[in-house]
Amino acid sequence: NTGVDGLLVQNLDGRWQWLPAEGRRADDLNALPTNFLTFELDPSVEHKTAYLKLNTSQVFNFSINVLDYNSLAWENLFRHLMTGLVLGAIALAFCYNIAIGIGAGERIYLIYASYIASMFIYILVYNGYLRVVFPEWGGQGVVARSSVYVAMYAALAFAREFFNVRYFGGWLDRVIRFAQVGIIASLVISLFINDFYAFVLNDAIAILSISLGLLVGGHALRRGHPLAKLFLLAWIIFLAGSFVWSMTWLGLTEPTTLPPNLLLLGTAIEVGLLSLILSYRYSFLKETSEKLTVQYQKYQDLSETDELTGIFNRRGFFKAAETEFQNPETESVWLTLDIDHFKKFNDAYGHLTGDKLLAEFGSLLMARSRREEFTSKLIIKQSGQAYRRSIVGRMGGEEFSILLVNTTVNQARLYADRLLKEFTELNIVNDKGEKLSTTLSIGGCKIRPTDTIDSAWKRADARLYEAKSSGRAQVIIFD
Repeated sequence: NTGVDGLLVQNLDGRWQWLPAEGRRADDLNALPTNFLTFELDPSVEHKTAYLKLNTSQVFNFSINVLDYNSLAWENLFRHLMTGLVLGAIALAFCYNIAIGIGAGERIYLIYASYIASMFIYILVYNGYLRVVFPEWGGQGVVARSSVYVAMYAALAFAREFFNVRYFGGWLDRVIRFAQVGIIASLVISLFINDFYAFVLNDAIAILSISLGLLVGGHALRRGHPLAKLFLLAWIIFLAGSFVWSMTWLGLTEPTTLPPNLLLLGTAIEVGLLSLILSYRYSFLKETSEKLTVQYQKYQDLSETDELTGIFNRRGFFKAAETEFQNPETESVWLTLDIDHFKKFNDAYGHLTGDKLLAEFGSLLMARSRREEFTSKLIIKQSGQAYRRSIVGRMGGEEFSILLVNTTVNQARLYADRLLKEFTELNIVNDKGEKLSTTLSIGGCKIRPTDTIDSAWKRADARLYEAKSSGRAQVIIFD
């Protein structure tokens, strides 16, 4: 490991010689190889004695492998390629979770990103890459241990957040918080004890933290959490790789390249599975949010639309009209409409027939509004003027209102006269096959710059009352 400053002492040509590791120069002691101390042995000497001098307070169990140049090149290529792929995958997962965490405002993705970042740094340290970039401190054991402590703290925070342990965990939530305090305390203690015991403490905390994460996943599985099985699978794979690596540090397994490779593989699989879980969670939440938005829009539409006629109800009409009233320079006309003798019509032919008349009238108003707007757009397309449009709504019972925007009083009279004629021609067929019709009265007024919705409606309503008093089936509009 490049955290070790090592020299090989060989008896060559009858004298002992101090040989620096390959990639390290006598004039630059910071130029260290990554991963392993590599020395070139004299192939012409069949029997030799050599000593390895390690300037470190750490305890190492090591073996010596003799490789030719070809084998060494392939081994280095495989090791660095595998490490690079894992680091690239972790970096990609980090960027992905940071982007979602910031963009969606989801704290859990930021917590997971901090866990990934800690694992990224740890892999850099124990593979020697950080020492190459920062030769003064990049290979120190305290850096590796600190990254593990931060990773374990973030891992427990992630598990706690992901499964909402704070709300459903009870005693388990208290254990997690106690463990997080213990992680911080262990980090501080490790700064003042021997490196060997510091690493033993570090490995113990790591194994216990991952085991506690498994306990959290098991608790969520019993509660029926849909993602608990995948979470447990990821955690078990990572625990297996970490356990083998820890046994190597404690000298209980042979220190070959297999343990770090297993840790790399376990880390890559865990990061991939947990990222998949979070990606599914994000997609699920996004889909749920979109459905809720659609449902809310439907609710909004229903709350502003008259169910029987399909046009605005009073609330929706006032909301749409309020926007137009904020522009006093626009020339507009308010029309109030009332179906003549509607109560008698209901009593004579039944409420179902009356509802059918209201529904047909709503369809007529909607179709006429669209037709007028379309025609107006075609006529003034080249002039650049504001086109005429209308807002229609049912104010209650048989009373309707229309706000004609960008419309003069004369244009409004023409509009109302045509509507009066079209309504008279509206025939409703009852259950007996009879064709039924009635008449319409319309009152209107020009919108003044000082008008409010209430004042304009009152003046239009007064004109409607005059139309009814004068015999109904007519239009009265004043400036």
